[in-house]
Amino acid sequence: MNLAIEKATGQQVAIKAVNIMRICELNKERHILREKELLHDLKHPNIIQLFTTFKDDKNLYFVFEIGPNGTLDDLIKVLKGNITEEIVKIMFAQLINF
Repeated sequence: MNLAIEKATGQQVAIKAVNIMRICELNKERHILREKELLHDLKHPNIIQLFTTFKDDKNLYFVFEIGPNGTLDDLIKVLKGNITEEIVKIMFAQLINF
């Protein structure tokens, strides 16, 4: 993920770039379209919002809101992969009411 500033609003966003050629090589066209549909339809305060998607000749781009506490990947790096059961319970406790 890369960070960028949305020009119209000045809001910081995260951009995920997916190589189109790689998607085709792996026969994942349906998967990436399904991912887009699911992310577009998911609306919940505990799920990062997908703002928009676009493409150029090489990549598909997913534009997301920024997570206020970083990403799960950030947490894993900080904890050096040592995520305890207690941490997982805390992380997913709010999703029970989803």
